[in-house]
Amino acid sequence: MAFNTNTPRASYIATAGQTVFPFTFKIFTDTNITVYKNQVALVLSTDYTVIINGDSGGSITLLVGASLNDEIVLVRILPITREFDYQDNGDFFASTVDNDQDYQTYLVQDVNNKFARTFRLPNAISGTVNSELPFPLNDAYIRWNSDSTAIINDTTIPSAVQLAKDWANKAEDSVVADGEYSAKHYSLKAKDEKLEATTQSGIATTKASEASTSASQALGYRNEA
Repeated sequence: MAFNTNTPRASYIATAGQTVFPFTFKIFTDTNITVYKNQVALVLSTDYTVIINGDSGGSITLLVGASLNDEIVLVRILPITREFDYQDNGDFFASTVDNDQDYQTYLVQDVNNKFARTFRLPNAISGTVNSELPFPLNDAYIRWNSDSTAIINDTTIPSAVQLAKDWANKAEDSVVADGEYSAKHYSLKAKDEKLEATTQSGIATTKASEASTSASQALGYRNEA
């Protein structure tokens, strides 16, 4: 049979109601393909069915049509197993060997597909670099150490992050840098000024009302006189 060299992965952005999604990589059974919709794995026979088109690929059909812009991803995941067992003095047909070698090479394809999506060091890096991740640590982030030879945990807040937080939230009347204050400071000042303006406006309105009343009273006294 012909060897299928296509990458064992296909991605789609669905149209409204779309159900059929083709793939061009080889699978042997319908359980060899995993389907994801919006990063969630679907269930064979419950959410989708599979049609195999020989060595050329096939298609999956969703039992419920996708919504507009759903992300559909098809990935081949072959079980790591030996499908053929050769016996001493047994049959040794070319087709059997061909199928066996193809399956093992498809396994390598699957591993290569996963490897291509991992973090890894560039080939051009020289010297000794340890890319092993440190043990998980609550509320820590990972970074390269000072001589770029290993990845380490760090629980300190970088100065740039702290400065950004200060520019946003530092208390009123507290300088952030170079005589400047935070967004929170100016927001509270604007609120205070608005309140003061509202208060002054209310006072002015009250005084105007009192003046109007006094004028009316004065006019009344004049008329009585």
